[in-house]
Amino acid sequence: MTGTPSYEVVVAGGGPTGLLLANELALAGVSTVVVERLAARTGQSKALNLQPRSAQILDLRGMLEPIRKRAIDELPAGHFAGIELDYAPWGEHQIGIPQARVEEYLERRLTERGVPVRRGSAVVAVDAGPDEVVVRTEAPTGGDRIDTADDTGGTELHCRYLVACDGGRSTVRSLLGLRFPGRDARMSAVVADVTLTEPDGEPAAGSWRLPRFDRPDGTVAEVLPLTDGVYRAVVAGPEQQTLPREAPVTLDELRRALPAVATIRWASRFTDASRQLERYRHGRVLFAGDAAHIHSPPAARASTWACRTRSTWAGRSPRRCGATPRCSTRTTRSGIRSPRGCWPVPGRRGCCWCRIRTSWRCASW
Repeated sequence: MTGTPSYEVVVAGGGPTGLLLANELALAGVSTVVVERLAARTGQSKALNLQPRSAQILDLRGMLEPIRKRAIDELPAGHFAGIELDYAPWGEHQIGIPQARVEEYLERRLTERGVPVRRGSAVVAVDAGPDEVVVRTEAPTGGDRIDTADDTGGTELHCRYLVACDGGRSTVRSLLGLRFPGRDARMSAVVADVTLTEPDGEPAAGSWRLPRFDRPDGTVAEVLPLTDGVYRAVVAGPEQQTLPREAPVTLDELRRALPAVATIRWASRFTDASRQLERYRHGRVLFAGDAAHIHSPPAARASTWACRTRSTWAGRSPRRCGATPRCSTRTTRSGIRSPRGCWPVPGRRGCCWCRIRTSWRCASW
């Protein structure tokens, strides 16, 4: 075991949620460290847009313009439950940008502010006491993880608060044995970054839309141009409902829906499962982003909810880390789930899949 550095806040997870939270805390002068089990960013596009509310929060911190310069497009419209929404009256836009580019910028800002991001550090134990949290990390082994030399012996980090931003399959949530109630998945789909046999070239400004293809068997496929000849494909149909979540996405499976697919750069399965923690705070451990709530990606709100949650945490925690009896992080956030924050679980299922209406989906609604 190595030394035991002390921080006011340890952020578990180096995705957009954790990185933006760490930036907010650093701005307030709160001693912070980010621990991330991946040794390096994957570079995968994953999420592809920032909703207007997320863009507003970034703009308040002077971060929007640098991110906007790397965007693919800006979209003046969106949808709610399949109903098109025009953002023009509010002067807002969605920012079309791959998640990897947002992460790269946020991490660079942390480096400039002197906030350490400890990559190759997987959380393996959490001991949450009344006055501090002890977080034990180790270098992950196996799979596509890469060990780092400085953490192979394990490290203990002592902090006043731990914020879990480690995704829908949160390790911190599992270590604490917390319930994650919600609704099981009723449908499954595939998302992939692919190349095509006949690419159309780079997307023109203002043309970033999802062309939709309906197959006779009820399969729905959508394709969106990214950059450098890569396209985002989304496929949902009867075949996807028969395959387990862990089944690898094959080229043949995608070609049955989209014959023009040439290669797969990255692919994953997702569902419409919706779950949410009963409380976002458990003693000195707090949860944000997908670690606190999950819903289907087509709702296009995960980044927005995460952004609002992490900015709320940061706004309430600076200079309150002493957790006195009158501390707002100790009192007002004990329940944490506001009525507005609770609706992603029942509401997002409808918001997502009204966009992808198929006979097999409507029959099981």
